[in-house]
Amino acid sequence: MCRRPPREKTVLVGRRAVLEVTVSRSGGHVCWLREGVALCPGDKYELRSHGPTHSLVIRDVRPEDQGTYCCQAGQDSAHTRLLVEGE
Repeated sequence: MCRRPPREKTVLVGRRAVLEVTVSRSGGHVCWLREGVALCPGDKYELRSHGPTHSLVIRDVRPEDQGTYCCQAGQDSAHTRLLVEGE
């Protein structure tokens, strides 16, 4: 269950965005999605977890990264928006 959902964030083009969620149980599985598509770790995205806090790091933010992001933890989910400024 999501105890603290991610907050809407505004980031400048070329910067890094970090979306964070706190779930009720440490070690729980969390899945991040953008516009309904699961995100995989790689050059663009980094998935971090520290206890009950899970983060999605989006590197080198571009205008096309703007949109709705979702964190799913079990049957619960929380949505937020990433807004991109510049260029």
